[in-house]
Amino acid sequence: MALILSGTNGISSNGSNWILSPNDAGRFNLPTQPSFYAYFPTAASTTTQGFIFPFNTTRVNVGNHYNTSTYSFTAPIAGIYEFHAALLFRYASVNGQIECSFFRNGSNVGVRGQLYVTNNVSNAHTHCPMHLIIELSAGDSINTRLTSRVGGDIYYGENLSYFTGKLIG
Repeated sequence: MALILSGTNGISSNGSNWILSPNDAGRFNLPTQPSFYAYFPTAASTTTQGFIFPFNTTRVNVGNHYNTSTYSFTAPIAGIYEFHAALLFRYASVNGQIECSFFRNGSNVGVRGQLYVTNNVSNAHTHCPMHLIIELSAGDSINTRLTSRVGGDIYYGENLSYFTGKLIG
């Protein structure tokens, strides 16, 4: 594949779809870099182990690689990807615990969860972030799941929880 270099437009493979383009400040943007931000817009919670968080609405979905029906991101190319997710643990009784994780192609990325939270304050709410940098092959899919829970629930609605990701290299 030949690349076209233009001093004012950037780098393109065909002269119109710019892979790398300068902005007004002279910095380069990556307008086609796969990235997404997904959330669930209405009130919702779960206590079900193995539950895939149904983030069915996107604020950003460059390349449409996040599927709002399967709640998964599918890597369009092999590379290093970065993912973030945040969930709200609502605690109903003493000694509540949760574990959540990223799953690649249906398997837990870790031995246990990427997120483990315990809460010993009655009726507390805890914001629970998790982060992952991982090498993916083209076609690999990633989603977020509740792996275990004791007491309380995960509130994932009203954009209080989210799932984001992007290709970083």
